[in-house]
Amino acid sequence: MIKLTQTSETFGDCTALYSVEMDKPYTVKEFIKQVLKRKEWGYIGIENNDSIFGDPKCEYKGKTIITENLPEEILSQPVVKVRASGGWSRMDYIIEL
Repeated sequence: MIKLTQTSETFGDCTALYSVEMDKPYTVKEFIKQVLKRKEWGYIGIENNDSIFGDPKCEYKGKTIITENLPEEILSQPVVKVRASGGWSRMDYIIEL
C-alpha cells in the first residue's frame, strides 16, 4: 500500500506536491501495480533531470497502462524513493532507483 502526504501549498491549479510512503519495499513493477489500484491517471517515470515526467516513463489511466516504455531491467529494480504531484484525479509519480 502507498500513502500520499501533501508537502506543499495547493497551487492555483489545485495541484500540490506529495511525498509517497510505502508500507514495504517495492520493485518498480510492484509500485506501478499499487498506483493502478488508486484509479488515477497521469505518468509514472524514473527520475531524470532532463524530463519533467521522468525518463523512461509510462502513462496510465485508471487500472490500465496506456503507454509502456519501461524495460524489464528497470521494472525489476527496487524503488528507493518516490515523489508525486497532482490533484483532483491526476497524479504523476517520479521514482528514484
